[in-house]
Amino acid sequence: WHGKDNVTWVVVQALLHVKKSFPKLFARIDNHHAFVHDTSFHIAFPAYRKGFTQLSVMRDCHLFSKEQFLSHLQALKHEPASQSDSLSDAHTIISNVGAFGGRFATPLCMPPLLSTFALGRAQPRPHVEGEELCIAHMLPISLCADHRFIDGSEMVAALSLLGQFLTDY
Repeated sequence: WHGKDNVTWVVVQALLHVKKSFPKLFARIDNHHAFVHDTSFHIAFPAYRKGFTQLSVMRDCHLFSKEQFLSHLQALKHEPASQSDSLSDAHTIISNVGAFGGRFATPLCMPPLLSTFALGRAQPRPHVEGEELCIAHMLPISLCADHRFIDGSEMVAALSLLGQFLTDY
C-alpha cells in the first residue's frame, strides 16, 4: 500500500484495529488514576508552527471517510490549534517524524494520555520474507506508553498487531 495510499490514514485504520484488542493503550487517566474508556477515537497531531509545536485534536476519526480524514488533516497542518484543543479528550498522539526525515523517535507520553506513536519515514530496506531476502518499504513506528499503567508486554503485543495489520492492508 505504500505509495498508493496516505500513510497517516492507513496507520489510523491500523490503530482503530489495535484499539479493539488493547483499549487500555488508548484510554485516558482521570484525576483519581482511573481509566477513562469510550468508543470514540480522538487523535492529537503535533504541528510545528512559528517556532514551537502545537497539538491539535482531530475528533471522531473513527467516523471519517478517507477523504474527510485527509481534508481534516490538511486543515490541521495550516490552521493554528484552537483554544478548545485539549489532551483531556484525545486518545493518543500521532507524531510524523518522517516528515522531517526522521526514522525513529523517542516520543513523549503526555498525561492524561497513555500512548504516543511516532511515524518515521518509510524507505526501502532489506527485509526477510520466509527465507528470501528482498527490498520492502519499511515504516518505522516508535511507541511510548505510561508504564505506570501500560505493561511492556502489552506494548510489544500491540505493536505486533499493528505491524500485522499494516502488512496485510
